Amino acid sequence: MNENNYRLTDFDGPNNEIVINNGIFTKGHANVEIIKKDKATVDGYKHSQEYLEIKGVLATEYYEKDIKTIETRRYYIEDIDVYKEEYGTKEDLIAYHFKAGSIVVKYQTGEYEIEWEDMLPK
Repeated sequence: MNENNYRLTDFDGPNNEIVINNGIFTKGHANVEIIKKDKATVDGYKHSQEYLEIKGVLATEYYEKDIKTIETRRYYIEDIDVYKEEYGTKEDLIAYHFKAGSIVVKYQTGEYEIEWEDMLPK
């Protein structure tokens, strides 16, 4: 992983408490990557400056058709767009691959929102 990427893992085993859509409680685990991107045109939108791409995977036994938020003990993710659901034959877990619009990383002393400016060279 290079210095422009951050990986957040909330995995103490498969039974972490996950809150989906601000009210659905389930067990599972999640991984999130925050990647600094250069100026580019993405999905028809021209970025005039560097920006962050937030993407990850949520694994849980619970099926939800329309996931918009994910909250774990370590972070809160919103503006979620699930682009792939993955089902295995050996486990009951469903892997939701997603992109997100924002993430708030929680610490014991409170909350801290990661902004793309925090990751850019000074």
